[in-house]
Amino acid sequence: MLYPYAAGKAALEAHAGWFAILFIIVSIPFGIAVNATGRKLIYSGMDALLGREPDNRSKWFQWLVGGPALLAYFVLPYAIVGAGVCVTWFGTIWLVRHLL
Repeated sequence: MLYPYAAGKAALEAHAGWFAILFIIVSIPFGIAVNATGRKLIYSGMDALLGREPDNRSKWFQWLVGGPALLAYFVLPYAIVGAGVCVTWFGTIWLVRHLL
């Protein structure tokens, strides 16, 4: 829901008029792609750090790597969505100013 809102609001701010509908429609698959890519990135990182045979790793490794990895697991989804919304916002304004 954030990507179409950001695209529409940015297009209206840049005085794109009826082209705002086009930017809203294009932002939906862009948002889905950003979220899917971010999810794969996070899960592959967690699998590489903690997924394979956690019993064979030392307790120090689990504490030193596992804690920050868990924090990243909770923070990165919001950071990826926020970055995607910012790219949508500024990208829409840039496209309107340079192409229309």
